[in-house]
Amino acid sequence: MQKERAIRNYSNRPSPARPTPELGMLLRHRPMRPKDIAECVDIVKTHPVIGPRYGRAIDDLRAAWLQLLGREAMITAVMEAVEDLRARICFVAVSVCVTDDFIRELKTAPLFWVGPELAKRTVQGDCPVLTDRQLREQNSRGGVSNVTWEAFPRAGYEAHGELYRKIMECYIETHQGFLWKELIAGQVESPQRLQWNLRNGGLLWDAERGRYVDALDRDPEEIVREPYCWLDARYRNQPPCFVGRRSFQVPSAEVRFQPERARAAAFRAGRGDR
Repeated sequence: MQKERAIRNYSNRPSPARPTPELGMLLRHRPMRPKDIAECVDIVKTHPVIGPRYGRAIDDLRAAWLQLLGREAMITAVMEAVEDLRARICFVAVSVCVTDDFIRELKTAPLFWVGPELAKRTVQGDCPVLTDRQLREQNSRGGVSNVTWEAFPRAGYEAHGELYRKIMECYIETHQGFLWKELIAGQVESPQRLQWNLRNGGLLWDAERGRYVDALDRDPEEIVREPYCWLDARYRNQPPCFVGRRSFQVPSAEVRFQPERARAAAFRAGRGDR
């Protein structure tokens, strides 16, 4: 069991720092550690858009992340900007593999903010995040569904295109080794990010019609003010499966993930085409 838990989809060591001329510093990413959680929660709390979504649930976030950190079903990454030998977290990302029941609730009106709901349920003992055993069983049979808890840059780093390219690379790397059924992406904080995501393969959930749609029939400014749901659908026309290094993945019908579209989207993000 300990050996399986130790086989992560990417190393616990930080990725090699790479120069980022636009930022004038180096960027590297690594899994979230227990000592990072207080700072990461503060990044959430002080964000002008994400923070207010939590309300009183922000008090549950630290305990929830501490409780879940180390589970195979919790995928984390922090991006660090390194300057003058000092590293500062500039991006926080957490996604979790959840039960099918939670996915159904998430897509049923009235919709809700995912982060606060997960925080409250986790500390109240009604956590929808899969256990290690559930994850292994579902991943080797019919596949699992993943929900992005939070994934956004720290205030002050939003305009740096190279950061978004690194974020996409990190996303591909950290989500390898699963047979995905559905990837519910994060409820982003700005209409610009929402538009960029939808232009690059995302589909918006229409709760009234009970299906994903391509077109934005409402103003993006209006959409991001209320709870919404969208699918990371860069894998359209094929099951969204990443083939990676998870030791417990033994799907009977393997479909290989082709990351070209995701990498092309990352390149456009680096150019500022958001």
